[in-house]
Amino acid sequence: MRKRTIEAEYGPELAAKLNAFQEGLKSVQQKHQLHFDETPARPSRTASTLAEYVIVHYNPPRMSLVFHPQLPDDIAQDTRALFHQFFE
Repeated sequence: MRKRTIEAEYGPELAAKLNAFQEGLKSVQQKHQLHFDETPARPSRTASTLAEYVIVHYNPPRMSLVFHPQLPDDIAQDTRALFHQFFE
């Protein structure tokens, strides 16, 4: 269902890129898993995820990326590099 919603909102090409980016975030998170395991999510006490720190904005025709200020620089750099693979 979510895939259909993304495709309806952004079109199939952009939706495919967004889905691939979301999958890539999992790899970045795995690389830095220790940080996320040690950082509790809000409001629960479970481990946080990279997705909690990243917002993708679409202002046609551009995509942009915003990070929560508490995301460490090395993780932000890896996430930014992933983003540029799909949206530059």
